[in-house]
Amino acid sequence: KIGNDFPLTIRLSGTDYEPDGFPIEDTIQLAKALEREGIDAIHVSGGDHHTMIHQVSPMAIPVCHNVWAAEAIKKEVKIPVIASGSITLPRYAEDIIASGKADFVALGRPLWADPYWPQKAMEGRPEDIRPCIRCNEGCLERTFFKFKAVTCAVNPTVGREGELEITPAKKLKKIAVIGGGPAGMEAARVCALRGHNVTIYEKNRLGGVLHEASTPDFKADIRAFRDYLITQINKLNIKVVKEEATPASIKDGGYDVIVVAVGGVPIKPDVPGIDKPIVISALDILNGKKEAKQKVVVVGGGLVGTEIALFLAEQGKDVSIVEMLDEIMKDVATTDKLAYSEKIAKANIKIFTGQKLQEVKDNGVVIVSKNGDSTEIEADTVVIAVGFAPQKNIISEFEKNTGIEVYTIGDCVQPGKIFDAIHTAYKTALRI
Repeated sequence: KIGNDFPLTIRLSGTDYEPDGFPIEDTIQLAKALEREGIDAIHVSGGDHHTMIHQVSPMAIPVCHNVWAAEAIKKEVKIPVIASGSITLPRYAEDIIASGKADFVALGRPLWADPYWPQKAMEGRPEDIRPCIRCNEGCLERTFFKFKAVTCAVNPTVGREGELEITPAKKLKKIAVIGGGPAGMEAARVCALRGHNVTIYEKNRLGGVLHEASTPDFKADIRAFRDYLITQINKLNIKVVKEEATPASIKDGGYDVIVVAVGGVPIKPDVPGIDKPIVISALDILNGKKEAKQKVVVVGGGLVGTEIALFLAEQGKDVSIVEMLDEIMKDVATTDKLAYSEKIAKANIKIFTGQKLQEVKDNGVVIVSKNGDSTEIEADTVVIAVGFAPQKNIISEFEKNTGIEVYTIGDCVQPGKIFDAIHTAYKTALRI
């Protein structure tokens, strides 16, 4: 038993999102009954373990996607209602409260991404909140599916609090960070917070591949994280040199340390016809340098290939994915895989697994199975999305020709995800 001064709340799924599951009307009746029994507040979520993408939603699911259920219940009860589910930014929370859809909002993953989310929101500093990107890589995927310790893709201190804290450097140094992508910006941010004098060299635009990665509408969470990093670089007054760094220019700059974060380069399959005009890289599609025509074959069914296929299918293109492994999305977190699988089915994207690109023709591609059977697929655009290769040659140039201490981070060492880029950058910056 509890006293009258102790609040008793209950968490309900507005609906389980199952094909023949329970509707919101049933949940409303349950909420009314609970109110009559003295429950103090209703906390509204959604989904079940079979519809996990509505419980712990990935970025492919719209933000605030369970708020409609909280709003429906609030209209029928007098006790406070708490909304939850991908309320990642303060402006979303403010809108929910101000519009009367709920009385409170609940945060889960956003507090892993930034434990100071409420304080920064209260102080009017939303731009300083490190946003949850809803990748589920460090939290759900590691714990629920891989049985590892919890962490966070964008906040490496989660699970290692007090162990990986940013502390003042014992000796202040002049540091050149070569590359302004996620790894480079994170390393620069942490080094600057430790007191170092940091300069970023970025020949293109600050943000690197985060610009391409955030192009599809369903990747808005990546866009928010990109903007956060760029904002922090600007607020810390980190100098950004918009030119390509060379060993000579870095030597002339009088730097004590070099951090190489130049990213990877797209892999280009060595097959006949790969240089034909119909062949386009995934990056060129996403950055708008080139456009796909109507019938598209995407070569590569990993995370990038799947997302580019969905991006093009949403534009009304006829899309096929060719993947050499026995399944697509082998490298994708479980919740992303579930959400993307639903989208792929709705978009009628054709999947060819266990097939390897053999040749590019003027009007399509030839693929070959493991047992040697060939198939021709008609296409007027072939998008290559088979991953990235590290740029170890650039690393070697700075190591051999500068005489300066060199650290390497991100895709230029080993291509990976945002999780890998941020974690290697953060931990490396603590060592300098």
